[in-house]
Amino acid sequence: MDEIRQFMPGMRMDTQGALTAGNRLSNLGIANTMVEADAHHLPFPNNSFELIICAHLLEHFTDPAQLLQEFNRVLKPGGTLILCLTQRSLHGFWVHLKWRAQILRSTEVFQLLAGSGFENVKKLERPRHGIFQRMSDAYTANKRC
Repeated sequence: MDEIRQFMPGMRMDTQGALTAGNRLSNLGIANTMVEADAHHLPFPNNSFELIICAHLLEHFTDPAQLLQEFNRVLKPGGTLILCLTQRSLHGFWVHLKWRAQILRSTEVFQLLAGSGFENVKKLERPRHGIFQRMSDAYTANKRC
């Protein structure tokens, strides 16, 4: 956790969201730098990070493989990607209609991750109740060494 407290870059789709997230992290005593950038061309060198958490972003890209390849580029070999996606459900259909997001099948996610240089892809078990069950699917994967 101390390593995380030293430097935590973050990216958001909107400037206000980035400011809010940065302030919340600062209030928790976590040093951070919010970066506004094109997710297709992240402003970080190759092999920069051990962990990337991507929550409800991938499904908004017309070419999700391109984003995953960029994540792969900036992850260190063996680094972990945690990916949360809108679930194929009634809620997911509403998200699709409101924001024109894709609703990806699990088989598509596995193929996208494998095709983008990831291995050890797992779909995480989710609680059988509550809002998370109705909204999100979560996956983990590691950058091939």
